[in-house]
Amino acid sequence: MQRITLVLNRDAVEDEQDVAAVLGGEDRPSLMLSDLLDEYEALQSTILGRMSKDQVRKWRNPKKRARPDTVAHQHNTGF
Repeated sequence: MQRITLVLNRDAVEDEQDVAAVLGGEDRPSLMLSDLLDEYEALQSTILGRMSKDQVRKWRNPKKRARPDTVAHQHNTGF
């Protein structure tokens, strides 16, 4: 429902590409490693919403530390 509202709010109903993309007719853009944590947090928002600020910090910190290592590994090995 949120995707349909987005199309209507942008007045993009006349643009076939926008409608197809929002309703699932187009492929999602590829995900960059640098955006991986943000995307994962969005997927886990229900769980994270039940945690205290300190619990979220403890959940996030190991993942934040792993991101630069993963990106560096990808550049070194052609991941």
